[in-house]
This record gives sequence, structure tokens and C-alpha cells, in this order.
Amino acid sequence: MLEQEGRGDGTDATRNRCQARNAILDGGVDVAHEVADIVAPVLGWDGATIEREVEHYRKRVAAERDSQEQLDDRTADSARLGAPEVRVGVG
Repeated sequence: MLEQEGRGDGTDATRNRCQARNAILDGGVDVAHEVADIVAPVLGWDGATIEREVEHYRKRVAAERDSQEQLDDRTADSARLGAPEVRVGVG
């Protein structure tokens, strides 16, 4: 399903597919590598891609947490967007 929908990144798999970001206190950071290992064969990821996706997910979670601590929307948006999109042509 991931590859059919063109959603080939770890953020989608961890944050959207299993709702780890909202359901787990650490935002799913501790399970990000496990999730990446599970979806890697489906998406054709090698070891380097897995590591890049996991690191990117960790940065996204950190940026979102940082945004929630800002005093105004503009600063929060800026903090949230601090982690770039990992997929080519996105963000």
C-alpha cells in the first residue's frame, strides 16, 4: 500500500500509518528504526536509506516539539519547518 500510494518515507510510515507521533510519549522516536526496518523491503531501501529516514524522522519530531513550546504561531511554524522534507521534490 505504501508504494502504491507513493508514500515512501519513514515519516509517513511512523507518523501517519501507525500514529506513533501522537500515541507514544517520545513521538515514536524509539520505534522509528523498527518501523523503517519493516517498510524497507517494501520500499526498496538499503541500509543508508534506513539510517537517513530514521535520522530525518527524529529531526521532524524534535522540530514539532520545539514548535509547541513557542509563544506565537509564526515562531512555531518556523520551528516546525526547521526539519526539511527528506523526499526529493517535497518541501
